[in-house]
Amino acid sequence: MKRALLVITLGLLAAATMSRALAVAEPPSGAAVVADPPQAAAARSTFGYVDLFVDAGDAPLAAYQIDFHSTTGGLRIVGVEGGEHALYRDAPYYDPRAMQGDRVIIAAYAAGPREALPVGPVRVARVHVMYSSDADATLHATLDAAANFEGDAIDATIAWRKGQAQ
Repeated sequence: MKRALLVITLGLLAAATMSRALAVAEPPSGAAVVADPPQAAAARSTFGYVDLFVDAGDAPLAAYQIDFHSTTGGLRIVGVEGGEHALYRDAPYYDPRAMQGDRVIIAAYAAGPREALPVGPVRVARVHVMYSSDADATLHATLDAAANFEGDAIDATIAWRKGQAQ
């Protein structure tokens, strides 16, 4: 039984390899070669990141929700990671399918003792982006909500800083 399964598996692998080899064969002489669109798009794009900061002043920041997007296009969000404070180090919550374009809504709640919550400006997230070289993206971030340890709304501001991927 094991031998038959091995023979079938090897046969399937051989067939898949042969079909792949035929699919990537050289084009006939004189045929036009067209660049693969995703590769061409990547060649014209640059990667970077946008750090998002929330400043709640003297109030401990326990939760936030941010709407981040481009108002002019020319940007694709490719990932989201957490911030620098220990309670916000994990990536915030977001909908990966909704992120497939130029907009993402992220949110996080820091479950920790009140004394451990950050005060003042804190980087809560880093959004990884791909910029189209033929478009100049205008970024926009809105702090939809900020709350303290008790869940009460607090006054806070948002700021962001762009960076280039290394």
